[in-house]
This record gives sequence, structure tokens and C-alpha cells, in this order.
Amino acid sequence: MRKVVICGQSQLTTAVIKTLIESSLPLELSILSSDVPAEASLDLLSQMGHNPIVKLTAKGWGEVDALVVTDFGDATGSDFQQTMLEQLRKVMSTAMAAGFQGKVLIAAHEDAVLTYFAQRFSGLAKETVIGLGTFGLSACFERLASSALKVPRRQVTAYAVGTASQPVLLWSRAYVAATPLLALLPPVDGMANPLLTQVSEAVSEYAQGEAAIFWPALVQRVLAGFFWSAFISTVNGDFGCCRLVDPRVDQ
Repeated sequence: MRKVVICGQSQLTTAVIKTLIESSLPLELSILSSDVPAEASLDLLSQMGHNPIVKLTAKGWGEVDALVVTDFGDATGSDFQQTMLEQLRKVMSTAMAAGFQGKVLIAAHEDAVLTYFAQRFSGLAKETVIGLGTFGLSACFERLASSALKVPRRQVTAYAVGTASQPVLLWSRAYVAATPLLALLPPVDGMANPLLTQVSEAVSEYAQGEAAIFWPALVQRVLAGFFWSAFISTVNGDFGCCRLVDPRVDQ
């Protein structure tokens, strides 16, 4: 069973904890922050669910496998970035001083900036501190392409790069098995294939969607990638995309 600590003070925090309590992945959870929305209900759910919530002691940090950082407060607030950096510094200082050497997942808005500072604050290796980046956007890209072409999802490889707020779809690097995706999308009535526009619009809508709805499942999949699966490329960092190989969660 992997030990995971979640911190944050938002509806996103609550949603992530709920998903991990109910996850089929074998996890032992700890909530680092106080004033988490619906914390009492989460405690009750953990008594009924698959994965328990346990109290984290100072000595327990050395056994923690992963730290998940979510939003502290409203991501639309003018002081959000400053608040996040202050809280992130406190969390990383506490964790490192207590012997934490696990992995860090930034599942918060502005994760490109926060991932960089989490690496700086912690001193951990770059490959162990990542953000969700454009992981969800890449998954959206692949799902739409596979649905339009009526092929299995696992046969499609497609990436969105850049940042979650400013993604770029790599059509030239998209494939169905070994066939370039663009080769399967001929012009229609002398115009570009409509799927190109449809995917772009859908990915844009996804990027602007409610994080508490979309992100918890992504957190679960990244944790599976940390401990039970293989990453084929990075989640954040230079390009902000990833792909997991795991039949249990990559559906």
C-alpha cells in the first residue's frame, strides 16, 4: 500500500481526496491541510471506502511515497499565485525537514510555475516533481480522434503540449498505430477535415472546464504511473504531456 499525502484547501482538494478514497489503487491517505471542505464527510467515507485516511506524524514523512498539492483557495483570485507559493514553500519545508523523499504531483492551477518552485523549494530531482500539465488535454485529443475514426483508444497516440491554459495540438505527431493521423483525415469539399476544428474546440472547452470534475481522475492515473505503470513521456516539465501504459486505469 502506497502512502499519499494531499494538501490544499479547495473543492478540488475535496474531490481529489474522495476519488482516492474510492480508488481501486491500494493507498493510505493523509490530509495535510486544515479547513478542507467537507473534511468530516471525507473521514466518514474513508471508514466505508476502499482506502483509509490516517493521521500523518512528523516521523511518518520518511515513509510517504507521494505528496499531492492541490489549490489553496480560489484559483480565480488575484492573489492566488502568491498564496500558492507561500503555502507550497511551507509544505515543502515541513516535508523535507521531516525526511520526505517521495514524489510530488502538482495538481493545482498554474502548475507550470508551481512545479518549478516545488523543485527549487524541495531540492528533489526534477523527474520526481511533476505537474498535471496537458495530460488531460492529450487524453481528450486521443479520445475524440479514436471515437471519430472508430478505432480502439489504445491505437491512438496524440499529444497536446505547452501549458494547460495555452495548449498546442501536435497533429504532425499524432498516429493511429503506425499511420499518421492526418493521413486518415482527407479534406472535405475542398476544406480542411472538420475533425481538426472539432478537436481543437473540444480541447479548449476541456481546458476551461471545472477542475474538481476533471482532475481527480487524472491524479489517480498519474499515481498509478508513479508506482504501477510506465511513463512514455513527461507530464509537465518542458512539454507538459504524458502517456500511461496501464490497462486498469487507461480506459
